[in-house]
Amino acid sequence: MEPEVRERFERIEAILHEIAVRHKAAEERMGKAEQKWDKRFEATRKLVEAGIGIVNKLGKRQLDLEKAHKAFLDSFRKGNGNGRPRG
Repeated sequence: MEPEVRERFERIEAILHEIAVRHKAAEERMGKAEQKWDKRFEATRKLVEAGIGIVNKLGKRQLDLEKAHKAFLDSFRKGNGNGRPRG
Protein backbone atom coordinates (compact mmCIF):
# COMPACT_ATOMS: atom_id res chain seq x y z
CA MET A 1 0.00 0.00 0.00
CA GLU A 2 1.28 3.45 -0.79
CA PRO A 3 2.47 5.55 2.15
CA GLU A 4 -0.06 8.32 1.46
CA VAL A 5 -2.93 5.87 1.35
CA ARG A 6 -1.65 4.10 4.46
CA GLU A 7 -1.38 7.42 6.33
CA ARG A 8 -4.89 8.43 5.28
CA PHE A 9 -6.22 5.03 6.34
CA GLU A 10 -4.58 5.37 9.79
CA ARG A 11 -6.11 8.85 10.24
CA ILE A 12 -9.55 7.45 9.38
CA GLU A 13 -9.03 4.61 11.86
CA ALA A 14 -8.06 7.12 14.57
CA ILE A 15 -11.16 9.20 13.83
CA LEU A 16 -13.38 6.11 13.99
CA HIS A 17 -11.78 5.07 17.27
CA GLU A 18 -12.41 8.54 18.75
CA ILE A 19 -16.02 8.41 17.58
CA ALA A 20 -16.44 4.99 19.21
CA VAL A 21 -14.98 6.26 22.51
CA ARG A 22 -17.27 9.31 22.51
CA HIS A 23 -20.27 7.18 21.60
CA LYS A 24 -19.57 4.83 24.50
CA ALA A 25 -19.27 7.78 26.91
CA ALA A 26 -22.52 9.25 25.59
CA GLU A 27 -24.30 5.91 26.06
CA GLU A 28 -23.07 5.76 29.68
CA ARG A 29 -24.34 9.29 30.33
CA MET A 30 -27.70 8.43 28.78
CA GLY A 31 -27.92 5.29 30.90
CA LYS A 32 -27.33 7.32 34.06
CA ALA A 33 -29.86 9.92 32.97
CA GLU A 34 -32.45 7.22 32.29
CA GLN A 35 -31.86 5.69 35.73
CA LYS A 36 -32.29 9.10 37.35
CA TRP A 37 -35.49 9.70 35.38
CA ASP A 38 -36.82 6.25 36.32
CA LYS A 39 -36.21 6.98 40.02
CA ARG A 40 -38.00 10.32 39.80
CA PHE A 41 -40.88 8.77 37.86
CA GLU A 42 -41.24 6.00 40.46
CA ALA A 43 -41.21 8.53 43.30
CA THR A 44 -43.90 10.58 41.53
CA ARG A 45 -45.99 7.44 40.97
CA LYS A 46 -45.79 6.59 44.67
CA LEU A 47 -46.79 10.14 45.62
CA VAL A 48 -49.79 10.01 43.29
CA GLU A 49 -50.88 6.64 44.71
CA ALA A 50 -50.57 8.00 48.26
CA GLY A 51 -52.57 11.10 47.28
CA ILE A 52 -55.32 8.96 45.78
CA GLY A 53 -55.47 6.95 49.00
CA ILE A 54 -55.74 10.11 51.08
CA VAL A 55 -58.50 11.49 48.87
CA ASN A 56 -60.41 8.21 49.14
CA LYS A 57 -60.13 8.23 52.95
CA LEU A 58 -61.24 11.86 53.13
CA GLY A 59 -64.22 11.07 50.89
CA LYS A 60 -65.27 8.22 53.18
CA ARG A 61 -64.86 10.39 56.26
CA GLN A 62 -66.92 13.11 54.58
CA LEU A 63 -69.75 10.64 53.92
CA ASP A 64 -69.62 9.43 57.53
CA LEU A 65 -69.71 13.03 58.74
CA GLU A 66 -72.66 13.84 56.49
CA LYS A 67 -74.58 10.85 57.87
CA ALA A 68 -73.83 11.83 61.47
CA HIS A 69 -74.77 15.45 60.77
CA LYS A 70 -78.05 14.40 59.17
CA ALA A 71 -78.85 12.13 62.10
CA PHE A 72 -78.08 14.96 64.52
CA LEU A 73 -80.32 17.41 62.68
CA ASP A 74 -83.09 14.80 62.34
CA SER A 75 -83.04 14.31 66.10
CA PHE A 76 -83.93 17.98 66.56
CA ARG A 77 -86.63 17.91 63.90
CA LYS A 78 -88.34 14.81 65.25
CA GLY A 79 -88.05 15.46 68.95
CA ASN A 80 -87.19 17.97 71.60
CA GLY A 81 -83.50 17.12 71.70
CA ASN A 82 -83.61 14.64 74.56
CA GLY A 83 -84.93 11.74 72.54
CA ARG A 84 -88.60 12.31 73.39
CA PRO A 85 -91.12 13.45 70.83
CA ARG A 86 -92.62 16.91 71.03
CA GLY A 87 -96.06 17.30 72.13
